[in-house]
Amino acid sequence: MDKVPYGKLPALWIDHNIYGELSVITRLIARSMGMLGTTEAETFIVEAVQKLKESDVLQKAYEEMQERTDDNYEQTMTVILPQHFGFWEKHIAEGGGPFIVSSGMSVADITIFDFVYQYRMYLPIDNILINFRLLQTLLNTVRTNRRLATYIKNVFSIRYVD
Repeated sequence: MDKVPYGKLPALWIDHNIYGELSVITRLIARSMGMLGTTEAETFIVEAVQKLKESDVLQKAYEEMQERTDDNYEQTMTVILPQHFGFWEKHIAEGGGPFIVSSGMSVADITIFDFVYQYRMYLPIDNILINFRLLQTLLNTVRTNRRLATYIKNVFSIRYVD
């Protein structure tokens, strides 16, 4: 571990160099797979979604929600989640769907899928998702993507209602 950057995993070795920042590794792999968007505007949207998921506001809400105190639960369900779902829905609509950017599936779509799955573990958010049809389509499209389906099924053991 003393050779790993920042003393923690994950780490990526490329050309005898080691890199250790998760968001950088994610972007590097996404770029190599063509999943950061094809224009600067799309890349900006993808990066914004990535940062939003990592934001202090959502992290704090996630931690507080696990404790399920009434105030935090209510604010998460009525303000925080609908606000962020609306942000994503707006970008899906602007790009013509089903993904967050018009050029196709990006790492942002996978991030959104992961985000929603993590919240679903603790909250009954399907009642909120009912109001976001485009977001539901994105989630289903990522879930059923042939490249990701086996991985998602095996790793997350997800049970979605179609």
